[in-house]
Amino acid sequence: MKKVILALGLGALAACSDATSPVNTATPNLKTRATLATGDNVATVKEADVTRQVEDTPPTDSWVLYTRASTTGSASFVVGPAATPPSGHGSLQLSTPDGSAKVFLFNYDESGTKLADIDSIAYDTYRSAGSAQQVTSLNIQVDPNGPDVAGGFTTLVFEPVYNTIQGAVVNDAWQHWNAFNGGDAIWWSSRAIPGVCATECYVSWNTIVANNPDATILAFGINQGSGNGGLTTSVDALVLGVSGNSITYDFEDSACHFTTNGSNYNLDGDCVTTSTIIIPPGLTLNGNGHTITANDPAGDHFRGAVVTNGGTTNSVTNVTITAAGLSNVCDGGTDRLRGILFDGANGSITNSTVAGVRQGLSGCQEGNAIEVRNQPFSESGPISVGPDVNVTISGNTVSNYQKNGITVNGAVVANVFGNTVTGDGPADYIAQNGIQIGYGATATVKSNTASGNFYTSPATEACGLLLYRADGVKSSANKFFGNQVNQCNYGKGGGNVEASN
Repeated sequence: MKKVILALGLGALAACSDATSPVNTATPNLKTRATLATGDNVATVKEADVTRQVEDTPPTDSWVLYTRASTTGSASFVVGPAATPPSGHGSLQLSTPDGSAKVFLFNYDESGTKLADIDSIAYDTYRSAGSAQQVTSLNIQVDPNGPDVAGGFTTLVFEPVYNTIQGAVVNDAWQHWNAFNGGDAIWWSSRAIPGVCATECYVSWNTIVANNPDATILAFGINQGSGNGGLTTSVDALVLGVSGNSITYDFEDSACHFTTNGSNYNLDGDCVTTSTIIIPPGLTLNGNGHTITANDPAGDHFRGAVVTNGGTTNSVTNVTITAAGLSNVCDGGTDRLRGILFDGANGSITNSTVAGVRQGLSGCQEGNAIEVRNQPFSESGPISVGPDVNVTISGNTVSNYQKNGITVNGAVVANVFGNTVTGDGPADYIAQNGIQIGYGATATVKSNTASGNFYTSPATEACGLLLYRADGVKSSANKFFGNQVNQCNYGKGGGNVEASN
């Protein structure tokens, strides 16, 4: 089996590397995330796409972000810097505060690609802190012998300091570095290979390829550290082109970004939020199949809805809403946890998934996956009076919620159809309800499936469909199973509930 050798450092003359010898490690069976395809392609790389490991350990993923143990080197996916990064909204920021720090990001998707077939290599940098010509370098780990001959390893290094024709490194500006440049870009090698001495020979890419025609990629990435104290650099738009095709790795932060196109408020990609996302008035949040994950903010816990309306008319479609590791802290009022909340808004919630919006196996009376409400109403006072809002809730998949799957409360006329709502099954920590229509709400509830809502305490019932002081509800053609009670009707009001199963 061929060996992948981790680049632990390079020649002492290089601005961004050290002289530590690489360590041979067996190539693992890595999951490929993105490979070259016909044409010019873009692959987004975020925190969730990389595995963080300590230097000197074998790669365990397609993207590995290495840092040196017991040093202050760090890397993070950030917004910007500056108003417009080269690609998208964000970049990967590398920081080496002292001379011993080291951090590097390597990709293993293109292992086996011949250097002779490469026709494009580039990246962009933004130096926020640092001096002279020091900036993040580009590394390619190489088997100079090719896969058919045992042994052989070096790391090829591109640094702007040796490519002065492309300009000097400056602070507070994005700069583009062409590491191919028609084959004339200058590189150096961490080890002696045919035509290139170790560390001190600065030669063109064409010279390296001409003297090593069978050389192949082992890994490809960026590297900063070892002697680069006080350097902070952001990197974006890492490009590799082979035989007329190319892939641009767009390093992105995990924040949620939207673009407005007509009436659509389009989610640009999978993202993480630590606060409520408010849809601008009159627009439809179109998730385009992407996922929004709620996380606790630093030093606090997530409060309120993950997504909510910002106007009197809004809609949500084709998005997945979830949460990860939320603190088990009970809140009331507007701080109650919800997945999607419409409060006093007309519109629709369609073809979406809400799963895992909860605080663990909590008894807090919140964590409704989808909730539509229209004030004023109270749990003990009069039921709500109009004017009504009209909302359609259809084609959604709801599961792993804390309290209720779908909730409609107050002066709402709702059409709830074709949804699948799945509770936890028998539980002793909370009484879940699949679908709740309450406090004067009017609804048609049709062709839904509600299951797994079962509270093991005898004092309270969990319901597949709960009507609580509702007004004019029609329920038909629904499927209920695995609930403590399939259909419940409590308090004043209710409706025409047909037996359906």
